Amino acid sequence: MLLATILYGFGRRQAKALKERKQQLAQDEMTLPSQSQRLMQLADTLSRVQRDTLFRHHNLSDLFQTYGQNGFFGPHEQRLEVVFTQVSQDGVVPGTYHLAGLMRVAGVISSLSGTIELRQVRNFFESADGIYIATGLFHFQQHTSSTKQLAHLDGLVAIDFAVKHDKSSLFAVEGAIRSRSRHFAFEGKWTDARTSKRQRVLWADEFAPVANAVLGDFDIGGRMATVNPKYRKYGWTEYFQNDEWWGKPLKPRLSL
Repeated sequence: MLLATILYGFGRRQAKALKERKQQLAQDEMTLPSQSQRLMQLADTLSRVQRDTLFRHHNLSDLFQTYGQNGFFGPHEQRLEVVFTQVSQDGVVPGTYHLAGLMRVAGVISSLSGTIELRQVRNFFESADGIYIATGLFHFQQHTSSTKQLAHLDGLVAIDFAVKHDKSSLFAVEGAIRSRSRHFAFEGKWTDARTSKRQRVLWADEFAPVANAVLGDFDIGGRMATVNPKYRKYGWTEYFQNDEWWGKPLKPRLSL
């Protein structure tokens, strides 16, 4: 009887601690995809049936086709820029998307093609329906204009989105001056096809909050994102640039 009482009390304390941990994590900004992935393991998620139904009714393809995605490449946080020019949902597997686009690092433009597999979905806020965070995996191939493979990129992806009626949109937690949300973000490894050398890659639609989470001093303040001058030599002259580099002649190829 005493043992049963002890075990019951221990179980209740464990359940309370887990609930408190979930509530604490639910208030985090979940900036990096890896943080989101850890949260997904703790928090209640939509069932597979619910997730597949959500993706069948709400195609998120258009949400990934934004301009001005920025990020870090390699150990010195070299500026990485990405644009997806073609995105389509798989006709068989809900939550799987085929993408093609361009990436630019140190002024060199190359093409990307590959897939995103969104595997988990949960409510962004515990009390709010219609606002979600989805996480999953990405796998991209990087090619030259002659379609020669340069590298492959693999890792985690997370996207914050809202659905209302038949429409879906990127979701942002609004702050006093500007959004604190990444909208969507990718975090993983770039692997050289010839040497197998690996570099870290990290990019997002709204990258300033992600960059600050990584470096702490990336954005030095102001109404608009203002990049710390110490990162200028790695391509970070200005956060916002009037440079439609993705309009250059190089055309990506999409293989489904």
